[in-house]
Amino acid sequence: NFRLPTEAEWEYACLAGRQSFVQGNPDEYAWFRENSDGKTHEVGTKQANPWGTYDMHGNVWEWCHDWYRERRNTLDVKDPLGPTSSEENCKVLKGGSFVSREPDLMPSARYYFGYKISRRNIGFRVVCAPAI
Repeated sequence: NFRLPTEAEWEYACLAGRQSFVQGNPDEYAWFRENSDGKTHEVGTKQANPWGTYDMHGNVWEWCHDWYRERRNTLDVKDPLGPTSSEENCKVLKGGSFVSREPDLMPSARYYFGYKISRRNIGFRVVCAPAI
């Protein structure tokens, strides 16, 4: 099955086995407001994470499976699923985009948007995994 990653899966893939994000020079791994010239760029032109995954930071925000809720349940839960609905009809976005500032590039940063709306700075990444 192909689907969008959950927010937890997205963060896990972004961290790539690390316990925390090792912040370096964002120009090396992300397209964002300060270096993008206001446009998207070809995938894979920045440094990959330790698992070889490109563009987890910047370029385009990435849709997640989870519905948006302001406060996430941060209890010690393995592979948490988000809420089953959203009062705002919004889905979670992760990763930042070419118009984002540096703090939006952090793995824990999140944004939300109406799931039926498209923007040129929003994209998606699919996972091959069981349905949820």
